[in-house]
Amino acid sequence: MQPSDIQFLEEFSSELASFQDQICILEERPSGKILLSNECVRFWGFKGFDQKPDTFPSFLFHLHGKVRNYADFTEKILLKHMQDSEYFDTLFAERYILRFFWKTILDKAESAYRIYTFEILAQEGDCGNLSPESPAVESIFYKLPEPAFLFDPSTLRFLAVNDAAIYLYGFSREEFADMNLLEIRPEEDRIDMETLIQNFAKETGIRSRGVWRHWRKDKKFLYVKITTNRISLGDSFAVLTILTNVSETIETSYALRQIRAEKQSIIESMSDRYFALSKDWRFISANRQSLITLGKPKEELIGRNIWDLYPASSVRFFRDKFELAVRTQKPITFEYKIVETGNVMEFRVFLLRKGFPCFFRILRKKEKRFRTEHSQRNRFKNSEGVECERIFRDSF
Repeated sequence: MQPSDIQFLEEFSSELASFQDQICILEERPSGKILLSNECVRFWGFKGFDQKPDTFPSFLFHLHGKVRNYADFTEKILLKHMQDSEYFDTLFAERYILRFFWKTILDKAESAYRIYTFEILAQEGDCGNLSPESPAVESIFYKLPEPAFLFDPSTLRFLAVNDAAIYLYGFSREEFADMNLLEIRPEEDRIDMETLIQNFAKETGIRSRGVWRHWRKDKKFLYVKITTNRISLGDSFAVLTILTNVSETIETSYALRQIRAEKQSIIESMSDRYFALSKDWRFISANRQSLITLGKPKEELIGRNIWDLYPASSVRFFRDKFELAVRTQKPITFEYKIVETGNVMEFRVFLLRKGFPCFFRILRKKEKRFRTEHSQRNRFKNSEGVECERIFRDSF
């Protein structure tokens, strides 16, 4: 069956297995009309409403006060709602930890249908069904604000997982109970991991284990900083693991490295020589062409003050030019003749928020001749104008 109008939403939902028994929303696109399942109405407290939400954004609005991380949760959704065909996230709602996802279930030229689903992962503070050989864990463990879990160092199986870890990874407590530590790692990272983890699990005391790559229920990568401690648990031992999610920091750092690499690639491809100075006159970057002309290796240049590296005779000239750019807040262009070689260098200095990019090149003979002639013409015009002015003034 293929519904072709919004009036068929309810009829179409009857073909979806267990739709009414799950916390689901069916949406017809592009009109945006939605149908809430019976369980969705009950769970979110819409029963008895004279007018239920009729679009997904209006449904999200009604969740205000019911979702603990409401602003963060809804902001991410609204950014992706129009374009992304699939989505995955976790949330705290009243006493529950939920995972939320959507997918397109019918996409035809004339219409498309998307289903939004909430699944209960755990009730906050509920220890769930621990294995019989694992004694009950103090309830404070489950309420820790940082993600944490206990695992058996001999089998690597999870013994207990707190609420924050469920929220971070998107697995239910029951799913964690059937998993081991290797299964939250990408397959390519699992080689030799078992031996490595078992070895450090034997070490006692609080220890930092560095940053590791894990993945969530939806296979999205997580970068977590891990701290462990080997503790007694009943007649045996377990490893208590505290995790700090540093994914945003790692991803931002990677993006910045990519940007810097692209920038450096562009700089290196330029025919002009280039270097950049910080606001305290220290070299922060330079391309290969400039290093040859400046006569210094990169290791000797970066971080050094430009005025400490070159003879005082040339420093004064360049410092005046750079400080002129600072005073005027405008880019400047000037020339400098190298006495030893006779070469004339053209410099272009720009003022940016973080410092001074400088481009320079050797002027070709043709350019030098043109500039000399142009300068002479200007001097002639100026002197001619001065003489005319003198004659005009003397005639009175």
